Amino acid sequence: MSLHWSKLSALGILYCVLAAGLGYLTNMQLDAMQDQATALQLTHSLNTLE
Repeated sequence: MSLHWSKLSALGILYCVLAAGLGYLTNMQLDAMQDQATALQLTHSLNTLE
């Protein structure tokens, strides 16, 4: 019985690690997209100033 529970907890930990990793990667991608959008807005406002 204890072996069954250790397998379950190991799967649970693995799942948490995977979910955290995916969330971290998604956050990085969102940050990069926001940076790109900000850069586009800046260049756009600079172009309209000229």
